[in-house]
Amino acid sequence: LSRNINNYIVHEKTTSKNSINWGHVYNILNLSQVINYSVNPEKKFIIEKCSQGFFDPMRATTVGYFESEELAKKSIKDHRIKSKNVLEKVDILIITIGQNEGWYDTKHDIVWGFNPPFDFDFGEDRLEYKEFNFNLNLIELKKSLLNLQKINSKIKFILTVGPVSNYTTFLNNDVISQSFVEKSNIRLVFNELEKDKEINAYYFPLLEIILFNQNKNYSLDNRHISKETIKKIYKLFDKFIKN
Repeated sequence: LSRNINNYIVHEKTTSKNSINWGHVYNILNLSQVINYSVNPEKKFIIEKCSQGFFDPMRATTVGYFESEELAKKSIKDHRIKSKNVLEKVDILIITIGQNEGWYDTKHDIVWGFNPPFDFDFGEDRLEYKEFNFNLNLIELKKSLLNLQKINSKIKFILTVGPVSNYTTFLNNDVISQSFVEKSNIRLVFNELEKDKEINAYYFPLLEIILFNQNKNYSLDNRHISKETIKKIYKLFDKFIKN
């Protein structure tokens, strides 16, 4: 998208060609947090430390570590301002969510953007690995999208379910079954939001396109999507977005 769309907005250097350095956003609860701190950049700063340095637990480690707490706070503040600036201007926000589990931090009432580092001292019972239920997902995401629409009334949301299966899970289910359960949950949330007249949302069937022809779509590892299929997806998406 960043290569083929002339007005694709980029306001911050990233490792994955995102408009802003949000990092990988895997679940709806973490996405809602990202939207909320973007709408309100002064929202409480949460900074943690491990052997690699200081970090923002609400974003994936791909956004990087910092040498000091002061540098971390400065970077996070700058990131939030840029994130708000983008979300105020953008016409279309593409949301792709593929998982429905994560680490819940009882101390700060947040969902971490990644697994806690092995050397992180989080204390007993501070972090809990959770699967998020349908109602919580729907309520929190709708609330966040409505807040975003308040600062950008023209914004449209394209919702997609990530087709890449979970690599592992800490829940009491085999990872293949759990992956389908999670994607089904997300799909139902997106289905409700697309029907909701308060939300300017549209669903693009990425998951369905992949799954209903999966013997031809996956790479040899049977997990990631083949390059040929990705090209087809972009062609279909191009037609979809222009309509």
